[in-house]
Amino acid sequence: MNIIESFDFITAPSGRKYLNKNLGTDCSNPNGKFYTFDDAVSACPKGTRLPTWDEIEEDIDWLTKKLPLGASAHGGTVGIIGYYWTGEDRNVVSGWAIFYAVERDGRHLINVMEKNSGNLVRCVVL
Repeated sequence: MNIIESFDFITAPSGRKYLNKNLGTDCSNPNGKFYTFDDAVSACPKGTRLPTWDEIEEDIDWLTKKLPLGASAHGGTVGIIGYYWTGEDRNVVSGWAIFYAVERDGRHLINVMEKNSGNLVRCVVL
């Protein structure tokens, strides 16, 4: 069995499909595991990848309602905010990459963070 067959998907209004849960989700990590950027880039199962900045910009309002808010390894309050990697480090200072954050009250942002920070991962289906 292909590992991707063990996941269910959710479909954004854009038609883009995301895995139905964060990577590393289990009983001890109900919101998923924290990954550095370099680990996140290679963590998505075959047939999936990290979303791009442009994809997140298109889907962010919908994602804000769909993602578990597991904060980040660098801080934040679980249940209030969730930090997620995109697959890009374009046009940013060396050692930094692009992430997005969603909050319980519907606010969201796309910004940059040090690559060695730990964030959640939600893969998009190719």
